[in-house]
Amino acid sequence: CNALDTLLVDSAIAPAFLPKVAAKLAESGVELHCDARALSILGPLSGRVTVPATDDDWGKEFLALIAAVKIVDSLDEALAHIETYTSGHTEAIVDMARLAGHAPVGVLCEILSQDGSMARAPELLKIAEQHDLHFVTISDLIEYRRRKEMLVRLVEEIELPTRFGEFRMRLYEDTIDGRNHMAVFKGDLYTDAPVLVRMHSQCMTGDVFGSGRCDCGDQVEAAMGAIETEGRGAIIYLRQEGRGIGLANKIRAYKLQEEGHDTVEANHQLGFAGDMREYSAGAQILKHMGVGSVRLMTNNPAKVFGLEGYGFSVTEQVPIQIAPSATNRHYLRTKKEKLGHLLDT
Repeated sequence: CNALDTLLVDSAIAPAFLPKVAAKLAESGVELHCDARALSILGPLSGRVTVPATDDDWGKEFLALIAAVKIVDSLDEALAHIETYTSGHTEAIVDMARLAGHAPVGVLCEILSQDGSMARAPELLKIAEQHDLHFVTISDLIEYRRRKEMLVRLVEEIELPTRFGEFRMRLYEDTIDGRNHMAVFKGDLYTDAPVLVRMHSQCMTGDVFGSGRCDCGDQVEAAMGAIETEGRGAIIYLRQEGRGIGLANKIRAYKLQEEGHDTVEANHQLGFAGDMREYSAGAQILKHMGVGSVRLMTNNPAKVFGLEGYGFSVTEQVPIQIAPSATNRHYLRTKKEKLGHLLDT
């Protein structure tokens, strides 16, 4: 604690940041800067705690500055990891120079406010408008690179015998955030014919434990069976638990649902949007596998729009409806009414 003066805690990392640790740091004189959502996750804190008035004041670029956390065994491994995964301002300069066709070098200048603090996005935007300058955030740059470059790498491929039939599995790594995703597939995907695809976000409670709160596990099984019957196809399994809010917050959301909130309201209570998922990594995996056009197994039109935004031709939206049960009927109705899913329930 004595070595720290200020610590930034964003809602993206707050779930992994123990409230007791945050309280101890605050009591030790460390100034904690939290956005409002992070503070709601950590709970009441004493000591020097600063919460910006608005999300803009916090700075949209801050999320892009959080490097992936990884346990390493040596200094060399740590340095290699930082070089690969850091997505900060220094790396942005190199990326922008390279994208412009110049040598990958540049100069970083930090603009200060009148009080000497670092200028945040709203103030910088005003300066850009005043001087007719282009304004680009790190998140804009990452999004551009995700659309234009191959930012996933194949780690390993194995045979995967299942009760549905013989499949293969590929393990991929996202080179931006270090997360692993999987592709379970069958048959020749390098053809002009549209490929049957399921873009599935991880649901540990449903996929692994067979939870009756949702229809996720049933959808995976239905997709596996459909691909086996078709003879070719792929399930892209993305590590974005709980519609993107993470496992811990998903369990907190379940508790809120037990108290009367629906699945969207529970997310809002925790400070998140109703659906935080994004499909850039999944699109990159499909491209790496040679898929050009897809028949997408989904009830969610947003997935269709998302894939089309990455240049895929979605020739058909294939329904993957599961008969509702007493324990998930309200959940499915909420997905239909509030998230726009195409469901008969």
